[in-house]
Amino acid sequence: MTTAAFTREVFHREKPWAGPLLWGVVVLLIAGLAISAGHGDFEGMAPIGNPGFWFEWVGQLIPFVWVAAASLAAYVNSCRRARIGLSNALASNRYLLFGCFGLLQLATVVLLIPMYIGYEVENGAFSDSMDRLMGSLEMLTIATIWLVFFPPRIYRAWIERAAARSADAR
Repeated sequence: MTTAAFTREVFHREKPWAGPLLWGVVVLLIAGLAISAGHGDFEGMAPIGNPGFWFEWVGQLIPFVWVAAASLAAYVNSCRRARIGLSNALASNRYLLFGCFGLLQLATVVLLIPMYIGYEVENGAFSDSMDRLMGSLEMLTIATIWLVFFPPRIYRAWIERAAARSADAR
């Protein structure tokens, strides 16, 4: 939900459809939790057969599709503006990284389906390989979002040097 709120605030503040989309995500998440609780699944550990799981899953999926699409569109626009000096390489790179964050998070949400199918087949045990894959994706998302908001000096210099080389090549 916070990703959807952030995306609305940063990329679509003035768009009339963004508020209802945000509230739709909130409704899906609350409905998923309520339906799961109504089926006696207070911990979310019997998901695939529980209709509440699917409401919550879609409520988790939408914000990451939204942030990836908005960030990557902003990246394309920022690159166009950079060609005429209206944007800088670091801003463009941040949009790209934030789009990658959305795609990586989207992959983790999609990966939940085979993980939970395996969980139900194995009678309450997650597959080690799926767990490692999920953990790896989550570590990549953490590293990506860290670079978006706290890029180290050496990373910023690398991006700026690459942009300068690209400008010289034109």
